[in-house]
Amino acid sequence: NISVELEIEPNVPTKLDDTIEIQLLRVIMEALINVRKHACASKVKVTLKLDEAHLIITVVDDGKGFNTSDCNNLIDSYGLKTMQERMQIVKGWANVYSELGRGTTVRLMVPYENRGA
Repeated sequence: NISVELEIEPNVPTKLDDTIEIQLLRVIMEALINVRKHACASKVKVTLKLDEAHLIITVVDDGKGFNTSDCNNLIDSYGLKTMQERMQIVKGWANVYSELGRGTTVRLMVPYENRGA
């Protein structure tokens, strides 16, 4: 079993453009599937926050991590390429940080303009 924590900061909008919502949901799902399938983690935390110009989502696990220098071999098998492609659709980006024995962090950023809504 993996313990999952969700943290949403109060200033995060409850509604986004449908395309952004769908792509973010799919990327977050892929990141969580990777945790379940590959990380051997006991905990994962998903955080949503908003800064002046971006919606930022992080998925952090305490699993076994991997050597990011091997990433070229892992991109297809871990769906990392698809994550990047989905983020490009919404003019965002995804970064993956990992270290053997120290877990993995997936960081998603999408431009966001607060229109006072």
